[in-house]
This record gives sequence, structure tokens and C-alpha cells, in this order.
Amino acid sequence: MSKISIRRKHSMDQQALAQQVEQLADKIATRYGGSYGWQGDALMFQHDGGVDVCIQCTGEEVAVDAKLGMLASMMKGKLTSEIEDYLDKHIS
Repeated sequence: MSKISIRRKHSMDQQALAQQVEQLADKIATRYGGSYGWQGDALMFQHDGGVDVCIQCTGEEVAVDAKLGMLASMMKGKLTSEIEDYLDKHIS
């Protein structure tokens, strides 16, 4: 099992941050399939192909932690780059 762990500091209010994080999840779900939903301050994303992602939103940081199954781990580099690019452009 492969893992992705990404952290970004931010100074956004919680509502704006949640909107951006949800747009990221929607982008991933549209491209790769899967579903997501909020559990408190964490957005949980799942794909039957072996992808589990938790995006935790705190007052100072966005933390992305993903577990990729064997098949999904072949896309680790691409998925990591997409998440990092999105966070760098939209989370500040």
C-alpha cells in the first residue's frame, strides 16, 4: 500500500477553505470516479479502486493523507502532483 501526505499552511476562513477543498474533491471525483463527504472538519474521499483520502481542514493547515491500493499506487506521482498544484493555486 502506498501513501500520500501533503501539508499546506493557510490563512483562509473556514467556509472559503471548505469550498476550495470540496472543489478539489469534485475535480478528483470527476476525473477518477469515487465519492466524498464531510465528517466534521475532514473531507473523506473514497474510490472502490483502492483510494482512501482524508483532507483535514484546521484553522492554520490543510492536511491531505491518502492510502492507495496496489493498482492506484501506479498513479501516485500524477495524483500527488495534481493535489499539490491545486493546493498551491487555491489555498493560501
